[in-house]
Amino acid sequence: MRIFSLCAAAALALAPMALHAGDREDLTAAAHAAFASYLDDGDDNPVADWERPIFSTETTKLIAAWEKGLSGDEVEDLNGGGWFCDCQDFDSALFKLALAPHFTEGQATATVDAKVDLGFGGPPRAMQLAMVKEGGKWLIDDLTYDSMAKGVKAALRDAIAAHRKAGR
Repeated sequence: MRIFSLCAAAALALAPMALHAGDREDLTAAAHAAFASYLDDGDDNPVADWERPIFSTETTKLIAAWEKGLSGDEVEDLNGGGWFCDCQDFDSALFKLALAPHFTEGQATATVDAKVDLGFGGPPRAMQLAMVKEGGKWLIDDLTYDSMAKGVKAALRDAIAAHRKAGR
């Protein structure tokens, strides 16, 4: 009976660590999925980054509002390249990705630092994904990098305001 109690106590003590490991794995997998279309083993028919179901509810609503005001005649900063590479071109065979998740157990928000190598021999690009857990699933709430220092959400809000000002 005592051995059973010790085993049960040990299992209960390890349970939070297992939950923590699962959250870390889920968070990392969700962040990795954002870059899937850039990797050699990615989707053969990729869609634009903003059209993928990987964003939080709030960011998805901003994307929808932004898309309503897009002009078919012009390319804007936000639709002129890939959001997860900050590029127009990359080498999928040589594209490399390193992810470092940062979160606190039990919290519904986290960040993931990403280092992206486009495969052309230059230095990797640093990005940060702000993640939120909605419905038990980690989703991207925002994305920042050098040319998007205020984040994609701020850029979407600015573009939506510009569309409205232009009457779109």
